[in-house]
Amino acid sequence: MGINFLGRRLSLSITMGCTALFFLLLNICTSSAGLIGFLFMLRALVAANFNTVYIYTAEVLMSASILGALCLFSSVCVVCAISAFTLPIETKGRALQQIK
Repeated sequence: MGINFLGRRLSLSITMGCTALFFLLLNICTSSAGLIGFLFMLRALVAANFNTVYIYTAEVLMSASILGALCLFSSVCVVCAISAFTLPIETKGRALQQIK
């Protein structure tokens, strides 16, 4: 895997930079196929970012303080849960919109 070859920090820097680039490219995309391609790449890059951050922080924080690492992961989950609950739109029961 890339993070073992390049290291955690360099891998994260590269994938975050590529994520930013693809978000910008998403703005200039005009075709449906191009949009789907960029969204597919963004999904893969975001997954790579999450996995790298998860591995890196677990390695760094667990070596420093197990309690600190668990409290940090727990607090981030609480913030994410509150953020999800306060989203302005509920899509339950709605049909998926087609992109034309």
